[in-house]
Amino acid sequence: MGYLILSWFSRCVTFFIGGKMKRLKRGHSRKGRKTKTYVTWEHMRQHCNNSNDKDYKYYGGRGITVCERWNNFENFLTDMGECPDGLVMDRINNNGNYELSNCRWTDWKTSGRNRRASKLSKEKVKEIKELYSKGYKQREIAKLFDITQQHVSYVVNGNIHQNKELIQE
Repeated sequence: MGYLILSWFSRCVTFFIGGKMKRLKRGHSRKGRKTKTYVTWEHMRQHCNNSNDKDYKYYGGRGITVCERWNNFENFLTDMGECPDGLVMDRINNNGNYELSNCRWTDWKTSGRNRRASKLSKEKVKEIKELYSKGYKQREIAKLFDITQQHVSYVVNGNIHQNKELIQE
């Protein structure tokens, strides 16, 4: 006869059978540490589902969800595979949900270019220049367009050609 010990503070269930202790791990680990793939999955779910998460406003707060299938880590792992070294998960359409057809493993540079804030239409570039010429401060313009002050600086100083990834085709 065995008995079960549930640990509230660990990600394991420990049980004793025939005098031997066994642990069942919930999650995905290597050498006792969570894998990058598992951490990515956890963060994705927290950002979309936990209103107390510091980044919730950028994900769940904007209506971005995780597909039902990916609420199970094994399904996520089957669909996406292990995260390759040096890559991160990226949503192809930043306004789209976390689902197989909208996610990929990509490098930081590609992911960084795929940010909401880094995509400006030619009309928005024109608006930014007009507001700046009317005396608006770069900081104020950045808030209005939900972009960084550095992006505003690129636009108003004519350096936008050096940062073509800022312009939406």
